[in-house]
Amino acid sequence: MGTNCALTLGRLWHCTSKSPYTQAADAPRAHALKSCTAACNPDMLFHRMRSIAAKLIVGMALMASLMYAGDNSVGVWKRNLEGTKYADANPNPITALIMTRIAVPGGLKIISKGHRKDGSVIDYTVTAIYDGKDYPVSGVGSVFDTIAVTRIDDDHFPSVTKKGKYHMDGMTVISNGGKTMTITNKGTDANGKETSFTVVWDKVK
Repeated sequence: MGTNCALTLGRLWHCTSKSPYTQAADAPRAHALKSCTAACNPDMLFHRMRSIAAKLIVGMALMASLMYAGDNSVGVWKRNLEGTKYADANPNPITALIMTRIAVPGGLKIISKGHRKDGSVIDYTVTAIYDGKDYPVSGVGSVFDTIAVTRIDDDHFPSVTKKGKYHMDGMTVISNGGKTMTITNKGTDANGKETSFTVVWDKVK
């Protein structure tokens, strides 16, 4: 109960006399008493505050989803082996790879699964916010252990991937009505040698 509220009818009547509900001259006293009682009830106040908080959380989530709804890199992508080109011969090329890109508030979660020519497994995950900061990769088979991504617009996403001497500046571009994703990279490989490559992806869904 508030300081002006009590369990007795007399005190409730006192609360009513101080309540803003009684300021309206045409408000019946019984209605004012009921309104005051509700306003002074801590349980009702708690439920009301909880309802407001829940609505705020839902509203914020909706705003975040709308803000990043235009990210055209989101989806399931299959690596196009014929369209992918390396400046230098790859002794152990990828023979199959599926990348799933999932929108998260402010960024993206990437899940990559596949294998290489020698049968080694590729299965790694990384969640990166579009703030240009390095985020760690977990899993196996990735040539980089951190990635930093920014967003220019719905179709262009610069990136930096690193692991030891491996350091690539990349650009992801969505084209062909959202059906094709092309990732170009230029930098140094694991041995510190300058190289570049272009990876083409076809959207599965």
